[in-house]
This record gives sequence, C-alpha cells and structure tokens, in this order.
Amino acid sequence: DNINISNFKNNIVKAYIIGKNFLFFKKKLHKHVDYKISGTLERAIQDIIKDFKKNLSHKTVLLSPASASYDQFLNFEHRGNKFKSLVKKNEKLFFKK
Repeated sequence: DNINISNFKNNIVKAYIIGKNFLFFKKKLHKHVDYKISGTLERAIQDIIKDFKKNLSHKTVLLSPASASYDQFLNFEHRGNKFKSLVKKNEKLFFKK
C-alpha cells in the first residue's frame, strides 16, 4: 500500500495504468509522474504508440507490473506473453530505423 517512487520518478516519462486497481495507482502517481489510465494492455500499447509518434526521443517501454492482474490475465506468464505479442504485432512502429 505504501509505494515510494522517489528513487526512480526522474526516469519515468509516463506511466500507462491498466487493471482494476487503476484508482490506487492514479492516487500514488498523480503528483509525481505523468500518467494515462489505459484500462487494458491492448489500449496501453495503442496509447504508447500514439505518444511515440508525438515524441520519438523517448524509445524505451518497460512492462513493470505493480500488482496482480487476474482481472485481465490468467497469470504473469499470460500477461508477459500478451505484452510480447502486442509489441511484435506493432514492431514496425516500435523499432523504426
């Protein structure tokens, strides 16, 4: 319940919040980090791509689950595999040369 982001907030450009605990994370992040409530992983990827197109200087996307996501996925492997498949599906947008 007590999340301290002071050690890494300067390295975060934006957080994309998904899942049923979105209000908890919104409350924790709103004073420290730019964020968007995406709701689902699919929507988060779409939001990330949209933001990439606006500012191509920020090119690192880190999937950093902060809580269980059983509301959307069977387990952590399912969540990770879904993330990988969404990135692969959109790799031309993520990995422009």
